[in-house]
Amino acid sequence: MHAVHNEELRDVMMALASTSFDRLPQELDGPGRERTALQAASSRAQELADAADRIAIIADQTGLEPEQQQAFVTLAERLRDGALLLRTQADSGRTRLMTTTMKEIDDTCTSCHQLFRAPEPATAGTR
Repeated sequence: MHAVHNEELRDVMMALASTSFDRLPQELDGPGRERTALQAASSRAQELADAADRIAIIADQTGLEPEQQQAFVTLAERLRDGALLLRTQADSGRTRLMTTTMKEIDDTCTSCHQLFRAPEPATAGTR
């Protein structure tokens, strides 16, 4: 486990939190709301892609060893590619494909966090 400590990376990750797609399935539950929800999903997906690009750019500032840095960049690129695919799917109204793509994006985030995020400190009184 290697914790990546970088202020700019922290800021990018905070921005990623604002691109949550958690409500998307509910937003698509209405004929009048689908277009608005798809436009919002497209915009959030582009924001996610932009953030992933920034992650890859600052990889050399993370203090990772070269091999770890390459894995970090590869995951950032996978995140960007998934986000761009999601944007394309939203723009073309391919909602069924979006669910799979969102799962793949989530899996990429989880993989990166497992490799590079510091473990959460144990709370007092827990075993």
